Amino acid sequence: MDAFISYRRDTGSELASNIRTHLCSKGLDVFFDKDKIGNEDFTIRIKEEISKAPNFIMILTKGYFTKKSDHDRVREEIEYAVEQSKNFILIYKAGYQLRDDTNWDDEDDYIKKFETYNRHKWDTMSISDEEVLIDKIIRQMKGEDGLPFKKRKTTKNNSYYSEHGMDEADFLWIKTDHTVCRGIDWNILERAITQESIFKDRNDLNLLVYKAYDIETYAKKYALNPKRALSLGKRINPGEIYGVTYRGLLDEADRIFQKGHFIADEFATENYIDAVKKLMSDNQIEGFDIIDLTLILKDMPEPEKTLRELAKLLNPDGGIIYIRELDDDYIDGYPDEAKLIPKLKEILELDDGAGYRHLGKKVYTYLIRAGADKVYISDEILSTANHKTAFQLAMCHNYFSYLLPEMKALSEDNEKNRANSKYDKYVEAYSWLLNNYDDVESLFCSPDFYFRAGYVAGYGVFEPDDELF
Repeated sequence: MDAFISYRRDTGSELASNIRTHLCSKGLDVFFDKDKIGNEDFTIRIKEEISKAPNFIMILTKGYFTKKSDHDRVREEIEYAVEQSKNFILIYKAGYQLRDDTNWDDEDDYIKKFETYNRHKWDTMSISDEEVLIDKIIRQMKGEDGLPFKKRKTTKNNSYYSEHGMDEADFLWIKTDHTVCRGIDWNILERAITQESIFKDRNDLNLLVYKAYDIETYAKKYALNPKRALSLGKRINPGEIYGVTYRGLLDEADRIFQKGHFIADEFATENYIDAVKKLMSDNQIEGFDIIDLTLILKDMPEPEKTLRELAKLLNPDGGIIYIRELDDDYIDGYPDEAKLIPKLKEILELDDGAGYRHLGKKVYTYLIRAGADKVYISDEILSTANHKTAFQLAMCHNYFSYLLPEMKALSEDNEKNRANSKYDKYVEAYSWLLNNYDDVESLFCSPDFYFRAGYVAGYGVFEPDDELF
């Protein structure tokens, strides 16, 4: 257990849930009391959870410090955490005024000391801003050994990582990324680099990220720190990573990667390849060793033709095209007596572009028809097997959390929505999600629940060929 979240149900539940989701997505194990606990259970359960967690996170919203009864739950949590000498982290919602929360002059000494604590302000912000604040909060957290996360000793839990000199923060980072698929990408690309004959004795490999939709994601995926990127960092030259991205992301790409190595394009159907050719010309690139096409087949009007054109831009000595695509046909979860997973799959299909969620099974065919001499499709399954609750919950949010805001927008009562033939289904789906999403989260948090994600990933090897190149 990494942290215990303390909050007022009437004013702080939403913020507490949001912060818990962020922390869980980072791989942390966080206790968040969503269900009511009777008086008899409080001492047994809550104090036990506080004892296990080195960090006590206080969600400061209206009335948090106000003593509402002789047996005020929040006060009892705070008092016990003080007795246990926990590491306190205070987060306050925009508009919260500490001085207005209670009569501090009459307060007990153990409460008064919180007036002097540093506090993190949580305001209405973008996802990236939230991530920055969450990172600050994590840096303030401590482990069971009392040391800050960033100062822990090299982990002994996994010999492979410890041999590479990784501390627990790096180890945690890598495990979390497995949850959001980068681990599978790493494993498959490492296989290609180390086992395919075209890469024998070739170092300083270059790489093209085609249609980079999130610059920070690719920075982590091909981490500029070789220690984090494992053997990829030893073979792929960070100074030789190129990409095509959206115009609005170009400044970020220039900041994170080498300036001029990314080019902006609006991805019009008639000039898919033109931007890549310009990038090659500007940087005097003869060809790419690796082309990464993660989750973009859906945007290709003619996937086979586009893949064949991209293959012509590979290194004359040969290269690979890596593809990972969704395929919801492979989604499964059990035990699931309430049949929540089948219902979620139905809602996924309501997306007007849902066809792209079944492209995974076509990866092999597309690569063969594009001229690949050999195709490798990974049998590695992205699942919750052998992961802690935090990772299972992260998988849940990674896959399904976007459905609530999407169905809410599509089910709003307006002329445009009502004209959609699926409007009634959107309304029903949104109602179902409102009533059942908590049950979905609880299902993923169950220790005996297994979830298999719907992804297909692999690569095509394009060997030197005079006709192709």
